[in-house]
Amino acid sequence: MRVKIKKSHLKELIKLSIAEAIWEQGQEEKEKKQPPAPPEKDKDDAKLHMSNPKDNPFEKDDIEEIEFKDKKAFQKYKAKHKMRGTTKVKIAGKETTVDKAAGKKVKKGTPKDKKKEKGGDDAGGPSYANVPKGAKTSNQARQMKQVDDLNKQAEKGDGAQIDTEKYGSVTWDSGDAGEKSFFAIGQDGEEIEVDYKDIVRFQGDKGDKILKNIQGGGDDVEKGKKKDTGKKSKIEKDMEKAVNDANEKMAWDSVPNIRKVQITNAEPAYIRHDHIAKTHKALEKAGSNKADAFKSLGDKYIKTKEESVAKYKELKDKDPKAAKKAFYDGISNYTKIGIEMQKLFGYDADEIYKNVYESKTRRFTVKEVHKWMKTLEENRYKKVYNADARRVSWMVNNEGVDLQEMPKSMRKKWTKAAYGRERYLAKEFLKSQKVMESLKRMIRQVVTEEIRHTNARFLYVPKNEIKKVKTILKRGIQKGKVEVDTKPSSKVGGHWRITVEKQKFDDIVEALMMKRIKVKSFSGGKM
Repeated sequence: MRVKIKKSHLKELIKLSIAEAIWEQGQEEKEKKQPPAPPEKDKDDAKLHMSNPKDNPFEKDDIEEIEFKDKKAFQKYKAKHKMRGTTKVKIAGKETTVDKAAGKKVKKGTPKDKKKEKGGDDAGGPSYANVPKGAKTSNQARQMKQVDDLNKQAEKGDGAQIDTEKYGSVTWDSGDAGEKSFFAIGQDGEEIEVDYKDIVRFQGDKGDKILKNIQGGGDDVEKGKKKDTGKKSKIEKDMEKAVNDANEKMAWDSVPNIRKVQITNAEPAYIRHDHIAKTHKALEKAGSNKADAFKSLGDKYIKTKEESVAKYKELKDKDPKAAKKAFYDGISNYTKIGIEMQKLFGYDADEIYKNVYESKTRRFTVKEVHKWMKTLEENRYKKVYNADARRVSWMVNNEGVDLQEMPKSMRKKWTKAAYGRERYLAKEFLKSQKVMESLKRMIRQVVTEEIRHTNARFLYVPKNEIKKVKTILKRGIQKGKVEVDTKPSSKVGGHWRITVEKQKFDDIVEALMMKRIKVKSFSGGKM
């Protein structure tokens, strides 16, 4: 069994060893019948009180006081040896301590020399329940109690796991509250002495409660050091904020751009669930502070969307009107959450949509308004004046603006003019432009569809395999790159026609052939 020796114990052993050596030397001198003892000045210094075998400290359980003939002998001995201030000595038959004998004042907090008539030593400290004996402060009481708990835990074979700066991960073995260090078992199974200040954390210690109790106790706190109230100054707060902002910027920059774009570029009502999951994973990996907030919004978005769909399906057959209302209410709810997710990424959707709307609402020229006014029946045999066209174009481009803001050069000379005709023409012009825009959009769609079909190829799949084919080509159908007819083909009996892009034709045929689906196609007018 190994003996644990601390620095304080080692000093005591050295002192005792010196005392034992002196005592043995005196015994040998007596046995050899040496000449009389040296002069009086060296007697106390060499033999002390241990010239009598009964005074041998190693034959007693406790070390007794050192005896001196007078104060002069004590001062001579003290000049040659280091002595603790609390060590008990006997000078001229009177018990006292080294500090008192030397004339030093006893500091507050040092153990008292007096004994109580009942109860032994008076350790002092707070007189509250559950406070360890000998504790002088609340911090010291917490430290003593915590060390005792850790020792009991170690005795049961379940020592606390501790991370340290010097020795890595160690296991608590034993310790004393009054000391600055404790004994632990290292990673190699060897016993090591670890300073309390080297402890980084106790594993499983939430809020570092154990660490605070261990390091916050005792009388090792520097005098004059201000108590930490936990409050931070404005400069400290600003510095902390600057550091956090810099760390967040570095984390945000390390997130792949595709993950940001998948959220910010999507319509708020149609953000894909797998994109939310992948983006959260990327934020968490980068160590961004936005990860938790994004996950909370993402979960809320998915849940709201699923509840909306479930409610619509439930009311679809029972009450179509209520189902329709529930459908649009659901879209409104999860669109708001989608906008919040985009705002978290610095993408202010409301501002963006406002700017986009303003950019799309183009301004109309006087020439365009003048040209439209010429097409009206009322102006078939009548000249259209440029002044009228200017007023109408101003009202078209400044819809909802007070007429008092109209430039003076456009106003009529008559101050009571209401501009009723011009306002009517402005509304009609806007209506006509909306009709023209919708017509242009329809034409564009038709032209685009025709262009796409000129580059398309057709496949014919057996009727009994159509469900299997739809499953295989599900992604292509969703993206609009593959189209499946709603009914069997009249051209090839017992088959369904599938329209695919020319570039993807070979890949799709190969994929279907791998699944052993018989595919037919036309090339050069032949099957």
